Amino acid sequence: MIMDSTFLDHIQILEEVDSHEEKLYKILELYMGTFPVKNAYLFRFSPLGFIGEGIIAITSIGLLHIRDIRDDIRSLPLIYSALYERKAKYCSGIEYLKQINIKYITTSNVDSFLAVPICFGAVPIGYICTNEFKKKTGITVVKPPYSIDIKKPELYPHGNGSLFLIF
Repeated sequence: MIMDSTFLDHIQILEEVDSHEEKLYKILELYMGTFPVKNAYLFRFSPLGFIGEGIIAITSIGLLHIRDIRDDIRSLPLIYSALYERKAKYCSGIEYLKQINIKYITTSNVDSFLAVPICFGAVPIGYICTNEFKKKTGITVVKPPYSIDIKKPELYPHGNGSLFLIF
């Protein structure tokens, strides 16, 4: 995992990116460089209609456009919970089967899932999902959790135990 000062340096690099599209890609790169994950799917979220829409993903094959993915997140309990509690949520094993909608077909080696909300203040505006993790890694909860303000990069403790990317 990236140390705090290095993480802040990476957040500051986001400020220097001119293109909105490149910034989205860099957010996923930062996420994948910070956490022991093999893929990352970035979604926008509308709290008015409970709609999650795919934007881009980085997988083993590279950058993908996932604009064809559109879901009512109320049908995806783990993502719904992550967004409304504004906390990262992880599941594996039998819980993975219960939580993930049957319309998504995954490979046989995938049996875990992580949803990380992206918030603007207290409002969830998107999320990043991961379902492939680097070997021999576990999910560790770091206390205290931190929020990141990308407009003015600084790390600070967040009282409700959340993991946030805040714009």
